[in-house]
Amino acid sequence: MIGLVRGPLGGLESPVLPHPDKPTVLSPRAERFAVLALATGAFVMALNANVMAALLPYLEEDPALGDALSPSGKGTLVGIAGIAGAAGAILLGPVVDKMGRRPPMFVGMLVFSLASLAHLFVEDYESLLWARGSAGFAGGVVYSSASAAVADLVPYERRAKAMGIFTAGMFLGLPVGLPLAGVMAESGNWQGIYLVQGALGLLSMVAIRLTLPADLGKGTEFIANLSRLLRLEVFAALASVMLYVGAFFTVVQLSGDWMEASGILPKSRQWLVWLVLGLCSAMGSLGLGWVGDRIGKRRWANITTLGVAVLLLALSTVDGVVGLTVVGVPMAVIAAARTAPFQALISELVPGNSRGTLMGIRSAAVNLGTGVFPVLFVLGDYRDNLYLAAGGIFVSFLMVQLLVKKR
Repeated sequence: MIGLVRGPLGGLESPVLPHPDKPTVLSPRAERFAVLALATGAFVMALNANVMAALLPYLEEDPALGDALSPSGKGTLVGIAGIAGAAGAILLGPVVDKMGRRPPMFVGMLVFSLASLAHLFVEDYESLLWARGSAGFAGGVVYSSASAAVADLVPYERRAKAMGIFTAGMFLGLPVGLPLAGVMAESGNWQGIYLVQGALGLLSMVAIRLTLPADLGKGTEFIANLSRLLRLEVFAALASVMLYVGAFFTVVQLSGDWMEASGILPKSRQWLVWLVLGLCSAMGSLGLGWVGDRIGKRRWANITTLGVAVLLLALSTVDGVVGLTVVGVPMAVIAAARTAPFQALISELVPGNSRGTLMGIRSAAVNLGTGVFPVLFVLGDYRDNLYLAAGGIFVSFLMVQLLVKKR
């Protein structure tokens, strides 16, 4: 049966062909607006996840927080949003398949925005952990719903390109959000970035409400579809996600302290690093997403994974700004180019009416990696962390190469 849904931004209605295992068919214009709205949500989620890279050097100067920021305290502060996000994604992933994509995203973004604004009122380390954890929990629900929505909207043969647009929003959290956070922190107001984050979250919530079909991804199953995920191929793909994202995320988040302590770049000038590398990441996601559609999503993901592992080893030899640029720029491009095709590949591992559950678990794997790895990595020297990260990423490559089939 052909139904009608309201077009983007309240415009003309667009025809929809619902099917449990195929993407919802929107007009090209409606599809573009919907993917852009989802990319905006990804940007806000990424801002929350990554902002500690810019803020950590300044939080130590806050009398209410400084004493609690031991190496383990920093790791917990960086990781708490990821751990909470994993819980939110895995607990509510089946709900995303039952209710559809839009309602969980709408409610999740509202909770996320309120939790972001709660950062303005933290008085100590514990209240900051609660605020970050609450935002992370809601963010896990939003991201899993949004990534499933992209897969529902766009056919598999061009899904890597669409995922590239979606993940470009995520990567823009670095060049836009981190320099802004650094400027605010330098002026003595490190909490200001969370006011921006909360406001953008509310705007994204409205955009999602206006552009996504109300019944997108809505199904009849709830927990029964979990049995489809109990396959070695699915487990290997999800474990690869956790290893790769956790390792790469951690070395990025701890790099601000490393650049400051090693004398490569003082904290007051690090915003330039986030600007350049973040823009390179966004360009890699936007400009190279189509390669996965052309040569195969699994093949392109594996090529870029190996490239990131090699460049992390090269980063361990860097002792100045020139070396950081030579290694960091291609690494940012290649790392971003991996995300979209691999996310598209995972979205096709199960039928469409189980996709919300799978993407929820994938989001949980992402968040678990970003939550656990920072706690483990801060126990050693930064260069030791780079070796550990490269090893973890190589293992993630082997899991896909050996256990995940081409599609």
